[in-house]
Order: sequence, then structure tokens, then C-alpha cells
Amino acid sequence: MKNYSFLIVFVLSQLSFLQTLKAQDCDVYMPQREGAKFEISSYNEKGKKTGRVLYEVLSEDEENGTREWDIKAIFFNAKDKESGSNRFQFKCKSGVFYIDLKNMVPAEQSAMANGDMQVVFEGEDMAFPSGIKSGQTLPDARMKMKLMSGSTAIMSMEVLMKDRKVEGMEKMTTSAGTFDCYKITATSEVNSLFNYTSKSTGWYSKDVGMVRSESYDKQGKLKSYSELTLFEK
Repeated sequence: MKNYSFLIVFVLSQLSFLQTLKAQDCDVYMPQREGAKFEISSYNEKGKKTGRVLYEVLSEDEENGTREWDIKAIFFNAKDKESGSNRFQFKCKSGVFYIDLKNMVPAEQSAMANGDMQVVFEGEDMAFPSGIKSGQTLPDARMKMKLMSGSTAIMSMEVLMKDRKVEGMEKMTTSAGTFDCYKITATSEVNSLFNYTSKSTGWYSKDVGMVRSESYDKQGKLKSYSELTLFEK
């Protein structure tokens, strides 16, 4: 009987240990400490600043082997006036780190909801499996946003990020510092009031997040870019 009781305790302890490992086996592409802040500033093709987003890690929670971080984003326009805020989540589950694509919604669209208006999001988050390698293809990501008035959709926008490929490792320097990054290319398809397709290149660093992102038109001409301008880990 004692051996049986010991076996039960042992098995439960091992399950608990494995669950803890499962929750911690992600390569996390963001600062993890509560209170950490980071800022992404955006520019047009001529280098003129078009806005910035200030992020703060509000909390971290873990349940059933999934770690989740609650993030607050404050949006600023080209005149550096606050234009809205948003809340979204990053999570780590089964060895995959997921970025909530609401993070990618422009400040003007995030701030549109007021009164009887409501912004509704749905889709698949952007995934980063652990141990990514050069030449690896990453899963597609999709986000759909609807501006609703009651049950009526006033406006909608859908973004599909496909053909995500890890090109290799590069160092990237911004005003926030120098970081070792994975260079990842992708194709983005946007369906809204008008449709367009663009190419993008992003540089992502473990425990930091996106360090720089560049967007190009079909001819490969730079149209805009964003980069990390503040990082308080």
C-alpha cells in the first residue's frame, strides 16, 4: 500500500514537472517581466515619422501549461498625440510562441470604436515555433477586423501573412540598441476598402520582439518601415 501511495505521488509530481517544462519551452519574442516597456516607431519611405506605439507588459499568467502575457498598447499619431489604446495577449503553448495580431492594427483603426461602435477581431495569431532555423517556413497568420454598429458591419479589413520564411540570423541596430535577430520574410495580402499585396522583412530577437520591419511594394520598393525605439527590459 505504501508503495502504491508513493507511486501516485511520484506520478503526480512528474506530471506537474512536465507541465512546467511544457509551459517554459518557448522561445519568447518579447520582454517577459511585468512592467517592462518597449516602443515601436513607424516611418514612411522618406524616413518621416508617422506614429509610434508604446507597449507595457501588465501581467503574466500560467494555466494548464500555457503562459500568457497581457499587454497594453498606447498609440500616438504623426503629431505625437495619443490616438487610442488597446489590450492584447502574447502566449506560449506547446513549444510555440504566439503574437496576437491585434498588435498590428494601425492606431487610427484601433481608436475608431466609440459610442455604439465596436471593433471585433478574429483570426489566427502569428506563430514562432521554438528553435527556428534558417530556411524554415513558418505558419501563415490571419487577422480580420470588423467595425460594427450593432449587428451591422460598417467596415472590415482582413490581413493574411503567408510565405513566412526564416532567412537567417543578422545583427540589427536601432536607437534602442543592437540585437541578434532572426530575419524573416513574408507576403502580406490586405483586403479592405481596396486590396493590395506587399512584401515584408522583419527582424525578431528572443526576449525582445520585433526590432525592425520593412514593407515593400510589388516592385520591391521600400514603402514604410518600423523599428524598436525604446526597450526597458
